[in-house]
Amino acid sequence: MSALRLSLAALCIASLAACGDASVSTAEQWHGVGGSNPPSASSGGGAGAAADAGAPKPGSGNPQSGSFTVLTASPSADVELRNVTQPLLVTVAPTGFSGAVSLSVTGLPAGVTASFDKSSVTVSGTTGASAQLTLTTKSDVISGAIKLSVVATSGATTATAPLTLNVKPVLTIAIPMNVDAMKGTPGNASTKAFGDFPIVVSATANLSAAPIVVKFLNKDSSGHCIHASNMNQGFPHDPSNNGVCNALTQKDQFNATARAINATGTYKFWLHDQGDLTEGAVKVQ
Repeated sequence: MSALRLSLAALCIASLAACGDASVSTAEQWHGVGGSNPPSASSGGGAGAAADAGAPKPGSGNPQSGSFTVLTASPSADVELRNVTQPLLVTVAPTGFSGAVSLSVTGLPAGVTASFDKSSVTVSGTTGASAQLTLTTKSDVISGAIKLSVVATSGATTATAPLTLNVKPVLTIAIPMNVDAMKGTPGNASTKAFGDFPIVVSATANLSAAPIVVKFLNKDSSGHCIHASNMNQGFPHDPSNNGVCNALTQKDQFNATARAINATGTYKFWLHDQGDLTEGAVKVQ
């Protein structure tokens, strides 16, 4: 009998699974890492645990079994500066787990917010559920790669999925539809057409090496030309001849002039074809 017990002990050491040890149960799928419930105090490994599994202790319920994994549709997302939203699908995939699972994001820096269209999802057995995560950049976000974690939690069970948010040093300004109706009067230009006045963005660590790229997208039905006067700082006027723009940016087109601001400061602009009646400004701080 002693020889038999020694042989069984050696077998357990060689393979925990052969002894029925359920203390570790994880899953790694797609872009996430699974979580599982920790063992209860009354359900340790070995044959004794298997025998007690169907008989809960008085005053205690059966512990939840199974595990789940949290997955993101992509391991990374690219966004621009200032009030840009990026949707991303998040899925909780269970393996024998049933119940409500709450969702959150950790690692958010100043200038980035995260929200879900629903704060928790309910899964059952092998049937998963999804929620949409929306990441939004604010004016104080700094460009760069931001390491985040999407976290799924149910009681003591937690699963995480890594997510990299790549904030590009790019600012897109839209020329709105019917912008002509928004213009002011000579000496009293309107400053409401392009959103905030000024539009504030945070400088990169080294502006000369990584300038803030500014793009103009025309959403108006008429063509327009951008007036600016900071060529040395990377914010030039559209090409013109004798005060007349060489070309107008048409509807749903990006303005062709390259602009990359290389110094902190405030840079005013307006629609050249309207005169100084509809102003905007970019402030890099």
